[in-house]
Amino acid sequence: MAKLQALGVAPGGLGKALRWADGIAMQFSAMPKNETITKELLNGVLHWDFVSFAEMPEYSSGIRIEKVNVTVPIIDVSHHEIFKSIASFLKKRLPNST
Repeated sequence: MAKLQALGVAPGGLGKALRWADGIAMQFSAMPKNETITKELLNGVLHWDFVSFAEMPEYSSGIRIEKVNVTVPIIDVSHHEIFKSIASFLKKRLPNST
């Protein structure tokens, strides 16, 4: 997943940041805003059209990809209840999860 975040980044640059919560690194893309999505967002409902995730047991502030000399920053969002809930949901979808 980190290698994907580094695509198109100049050597020595920073890739697109990943979010980390409770052992899960994730990236997502929000759906374009319209009246319905905005109304639901105000009521606490998130709409994402893409989610990618991987197990990352220990938090690190970044992943360096030596081959292309790019660092992918990682933001610790484990203090945020929504991201903690999302991480819990995603953990159940890991291969070999029980």
